[in-house]
Amino acid sequence: MPAPIDSAPSTGFDSVRPRIETPEQAASAFEALMLKQLFTVMSKSGGSSGMFGKGFAGDVYNDMFADALAQQASGSDLGMARMLRSALGVEERAAQTAATSRFTTNIVRGLQSYKAVITGEGEPPINTQLAALAGKWLGGDAATRWGEEGMLTSQDLAADLVTQGADGPAAFNVEDASGYEGHPKCNLFALEMLRRTGFKVPVRARSHGWGFPSADAVTRMSNLGSSDAWATRKTASSVEELDAMAQSGTPLLLSSSAPDGRPGHMAVIDRVHNIERTENGQIATIEYSGWEAGTQKAGYGRKVWRLEGIPGSGRGGLEQIEVLVPQAAKGQPFVPVDDAVPGASLNDDTSGNLMTLRTQGSAETTDVYN
Repeated sequence: MPAPIDSAPSTGFDSVRPRIETPEQAASAFEALMLKQLFTVMSKSGGSSGMFGKGFAGDVYNDMFADALAQQASGSDLGMARMLRSALGVEERAAQTAATSRFTTNIVRGLQSYKAVITGEGEPPINTQLAALAGKWLGGDAATRWGEEGMLTSQDLAADLVTQGADGPAAFNVEDASGYEGHPKCNLFALEMLRRTGFKVPVRARSHGWGFPSADAVTRMSNLGSSDAWATRKTASSVEELDAMAQSGTPLLLSSSAPDGRPGHMAVIDRVHNIERTENGQIATIEYSGWEAGTQKAGYGRKVWRLEGIPGSGRGGLEQIEVLVPQAAKGQPFVPVDDAVPGASLNDDTSGNLMTLRTQGSAETTDVYN
């Protein structure tokens, strides 16, 4: 009875071969074994003793040489191993595995593309709480609604602040503001992001309901020390201190005012990379990574603000740059910043149809933004 393959005579070098643990490896090993036998017979055809001659040493080296040739040829897809894999059902399983792998790859690529839309290019966000919120809040076309030409809905902006006034209920109602279409929304985005992650935010009385103060107003409040009811001013802190706070999970509110009647800007930041100051200690330049609503959409990115603007870009500079640390909200997050009484909302049903201010006059439309 022929001896099993495992007990066949050996030259003593079989132990260096890889272990056979899968059907694929078995098919390749069998192909290599058959090729080795073929090369051995071919090398001794016509009475030849092989390339390395006769004797024990010749037999060892001839066997090693035939084995090396067989291993090399077996890796060239001669077809025998493939037929064996097919017979063993390996090819079908491999195809299924490849399809699963392609599916998984497409899912990962899709998630990466989604992340790129939400967070922009470059480094990922540090603050996981803000990133998790953005992933839910800015999905679909929501990110573009925060662009200047976008129209916000009650799903984008706070709609759960209502007070009762003499003229009727005054709500924080995005419908009253015509969805803020055609206006910069950086202040709305930054303050709403803080509110949704559990921090206090300032609100101001409007001719129709409540609203968030502008970036210029928040900057003035910080500079005058009148923001203590909802945030702590940290403008004078070092870049190391600010970055450490941001990386520890404390979001920083960056706010600026601008001269010549231009609106300021606002962002929520989770990294502070660099700060340059004027002679009197005012922030002249700040480089950061964070979340903000820009001209086209809301998202995450690395930005630089400068008092003197960007030379040659046509973009003007800023008047003041302030850094604030919002206070954690315990219960009601909205903090009125003045004693004014808001007028009744035009639309006291926050889930109802959109009612625009355009029919009421441009002055009222401007009022809800300032």
